[in-house]
Amino acid sequence: MMVPSQIYHDNMNDEACAICRDGGDLICCDSCPSVFHQSCLNIEELPSGDWHCIFCCCKFCGLFKESKRQDTANNPNYGCVFLTCQTCRKKYHESCFDANTNETVHFNRASVCGKICQQIFEKFEILLRGKHEVGDGFSVTLFCKSHDIHWSDSKMDEALSIMYECFQPIFVNHNANKIDMIPNILSSRWSSSPSINYAGFFTVLLENRGQAISVATIRIHENQYAEMPFIGTRYMYRKRGMCRRLMNAIESILRFLNVEMLIIPSAQEVLHTWISCFGFEPLDMNTKNLIKNKNVVKFFGVEMLQKKINKV
Repeated sequence: MMVPSQIYHDNMNDEACAICRDGGDLICCDSCPSVFHQSCLNIEELPSGDWHCIFCCCKFCGLFKESKRQDTANNPNYGCVFLTCQTCRKKYHESCFDANTNETVHFNRASVCGKICQQIFEKFEILLRGKHEVGDGFSVTLFCKSHDIHWSDSKMDEALSIMYECFQPIFVNHNANKIDMIPNILSSRWSSSPSINYAGFFTVLLENRGQAISVATIRIHENQYAEMPFIGTRYMYRKRGMCRRLMNAIESILRFLNVEMLIIPSAQEVLHTWISCFGFEPLDMNTKNLIKNKNVVKFFGVEMLQKKINKV
């Protein structure tokens, strides 16, 4: 069972708001396919002229194109070309990086946008190296398409098989095409449309003596939070504590990466289980504001929950 190999390039606007995932009267970004409700943007007046959404602007200066400076008058493109952080996937100008990053540690400015993202990247590389024993013959394996050296098609097939035991295909309408969300998240597919840009996702696979049991998809947003849109267990292993084992391993991973919180979507029928058995709670206002304009996988009409990752 193989995943799609294409990368999605876009020339049409999305059909639903990038924040609430509902339709209606929408404002279009002039740089990417994203669209937004005016109310979701919390703006009183519609933007005039070209308007660029937060996904298209520099994480440091908040601008799509940096103004010329006197010392760069002979180089009008200086600072206007975006780099993208391999860890948080945010865009930034090279000149803004130089002006805002006063780190004494040297690192590749074209790879990460700062010390925090560098630390996460380096620790994540450690986690990708082989299986991690979690007791009683169980182990977890991490893999991510963007780290090709650690990529395993066989593990990917096992993970996808478990997901399709647990979920029906979830299609997203895009450019008159239907895109199945599950395999594209598992394979960390990039798109110029933030609503279907799944770059940065990695997969955590729980196994017992070589038998794949449970799987989850995780994406980290700096050290502030991680999102987990999907987690599932093979039918024959359900109600045997396997989800608990996988969740314990995931929390240990996030703790090692110094991630402060895990965010998940929950259907109403399992909402009580996530809250009473796994310690999640509804998003507080601070978290709602934190993720509002971020590239988080959103499902219309689904409750979002949060759990703080305790430091041990």
